[in-house]
Formats: sequence, C-alpha cells, structure tokens
Amino acid sequence: MATPSLDRFLPLPGRSVVAVSGADAMSFLDGLITNSLDGLSPDRAVYAGLLTPQGKLLCDFILALRDETVLIDVAASQAPAFVQRFGLYKLRAKVVIELRPDWGVGVAFGPAAGEAKPIATGVVFSDPRLTELGVRAIAPIAELTGTDSSVGDYEALRLGLGVGEGAEIGGERSYPLEANFEPLHGVDFAKGCYVGQELTARMKHRAGLRKRIVPIRFDGDIAIDSRVSAGTTELGQVLAARPGVGLALLRLDRLADASAPPTIDGKPVRIEWPAWLPPLESKAS
Repeated sequence: MATPSLDRFLPLPGRSVVAVSGADAMSFLDGLITNSLDGLSPDRAVYAGLLTPQGKLLCDFILALRDETVLIDVAASQAPAFVQRFGLYKLRAKVVIELRPDWGVGVAFGPAAGEAKPIATGVVFSDPRLTELGVRAIAPIAELTGTDSSVGDYEALRLGLGVGEGAEIGGERSYPLEANFEPLHGVDFAKGCYVGQELTARMKHRAGLRKRIVPIRFDGDIAIDSRVSAGTTELGQVLAARPGVGLALLRLDRLADASAPPTIDGKPVRIEWPAWLPPLESKAS
C-alpha cells in the first residue's frame, strides 16, 4: 500500500509555523515554556504555553521536531507577537527564531486520521492534547492541498471536546490551569524554572481551582463575551462560539451549587462536562 500524501490533511488557515533552530534551541525554549521538551521527538509532539511573569497565558502552541529544528504550530493571529516575545528573551542564546510563511499546519480527524502516515516532506504527529483531535502535519503550504472536510467541522469538534486555543484562551484571558493545561498535557510541574512558573505552581497546590474552561451547547448563535448565569448568579463568560457550540470560563463553586439551570441572555445553555476533566464537586457545606 502506498504511503498517503499530504493531500489527506485539511489545511488550517488559522495556524502558522514558527521555526526555532541553533545550538541553544532546546535549552532556550525549555527555560520559557510551561512543558518539558525531554519527550520531544520526530514521533512525539509537545503541547505548551508561554506565560506572562504574572502567570497569565499569552499563547498556547504545539512543538514538533524535524531534524534539528523545532517547528511550532501556533495561532496565526498570535504568531508575530510570539516571535517578537521570543526575541526579547533571546539575549546571547545561539538560536534563530523565524516565522515560516511558506509552511503551514494540516489536520486529519475522524476516519481520515487513521490514514495519516509518516512523510518525508514535513512532520506528522498525533495531537498531544487529546487523541480525539486526530493527527496533525506541519509541512510546506504548497503540499497541504486537502479539501476533504471543512475547517468548520474540525473547529466544531474541537470546541465540542472542550479544547480552547489561540485567542480564545490566550492574550491574558486565562491562566493555563483554567485553560485545562494539566489534563491536556501542557504543563510539567517537575521541570525547571520558566516564565510564570511560580504562579502556576501556586494555583496547582492551593485548595482547588476557582475557574475552568468547559464546553457549552445552545441553540442558534451567541456572542463571545456573553455572560453565563444561573438565575441571578453569574457563572462566567463565553470565550469562543460557533453555531450550537462554544467554550465558557466558569466559576466552579457557583456552577456546582447553582440552584437554577444556566442561561445566556435568557436562552438555555447546556454545560457538557468532558470525561477527560476532573469531576465537578459541590462546594456547599
């Protein structure tokens, strides 16, 4: 059987590729991001984030390895600022950080994910966050020609699973643990220092997380930043939305002990707690 070509991968126009290379590339990255790169290999990608010194999430991304270069799959809207921020930390490190507009990101999900195989042109890897998100490819844009499924189908799948990314969770809108970095394998609490580590560790070890991003279901459309309520109690706000599905950052104590069904502007909302998240526990005494 012939090895499938890249046309089996759906191009994701909302993603960009940043390349980091040089003698100090691995140590440079390891000192900045939330996850350890010890397990990074051509066969295994790593999910991580870049934080502010105060621990807020600037952006999330997936790192893959091709030869001696780390290829970073990051939201296109955040890529220029991402490269600039890395440049500020570069100092005398022997690294080259560059946006690669000629490369892109593709995804195979659902039944198509089983057809994804290693390729010579780019790098192919299972999504390190959840297996249900399928297989990704980082390769020259000219070779990402798949049109088998729509980007909308993939985004609906991702939101329905409860996985936020890019501007939905970054830009200091949330802390990494609120954005579920721990169950999504995006943070290593045993690694050395990185920017924002102290606040992240403090949130991990204090008595419970106050907020968490969860998927929501509804009829029709809702606006981003809409408020989610249960009766007169405000639960949180919407961070991402497509027709019928979205993500909301909610107060866990208020959600667990809500005495009325959740709504947005009076419209019913269903909160679908994913099986991969820790169970919601009531804080009522």
